[in-house]
Amino acid sequence: MTPVRVGMPVKIFIPGDAEPYPSRVEDIRPDRLVLAYPMRQLVPVRLTVGDRVMVEAAGERGVYRLETMVLGRELGRVPILVVAAGEWVRHQRREFFRVALGMAPAAARLLRPGAEEQPVRLLLRDISGGGLGFVSDRALKVGDQLEVKLNLNGGRTFSAQVEVVWVKTRPSPDGPAARFPFEAGARFIGIDPARQETIVKFCLRKQLRQRRPEED
Repeated sequence: MTPVRVGMPVKIFIPGDAEPYPSRVEDIRPDRLVLAYPMRQLVPVRLTVGDRVMVEAAGERGVYRLETMVLGRELGRVPILVVAAGEWVRHQRREFFRVALGMAPAAARLLRPGAEEQPVRLLLRDISGGGLGFVSDRALKVGDQLEVKLNLNGGRTFSAQVEVVWVKTRPSPDGPAARFPFEAGARFIGIDPARQETIVKFCLRKQLRQRRPEED
């Protein structure tokens, strides 16, 4: 079973290139995968039939990779890359363990063209050094980027940028929860290492506090 779906953002790794290229799943067929063509500064990357590439997808259950071969390409109005279908291998589950936040409120800003000034209200379900789980008062899409205001342990509030990796509609919440009908998970992007370390230490302390009553 493939862990990707049409419209899902992916990364394409090309041997010899330092950084992966952002892409998107355009179509899924039994024997092949159709992807948005990788670009370098708006110029199509040189790839030919038979070249080996790796496709990476981040989903709700972890990060998956597909080592595959280029079957073809079309550089028309909508450039696409066609690669062979194959076995997706789970690369990692989660880089960091998560701790619950008990639906803590947080303010966010959607970094989508034309929506920069539109606020998003979140209730944070959990956090890790790698990302957030939350519910939202407005619909989001996989690949959306948000700037989220975080406050851990009553310290200074700081901003972190995240990218949505999965999203779904909650099953008919009642009461105040009805104002937050969408559930999502997101990963931190471009986070300062010192900020990430602060989050990791917060998670460690919270986990230790949760364990102590059980040990007593």
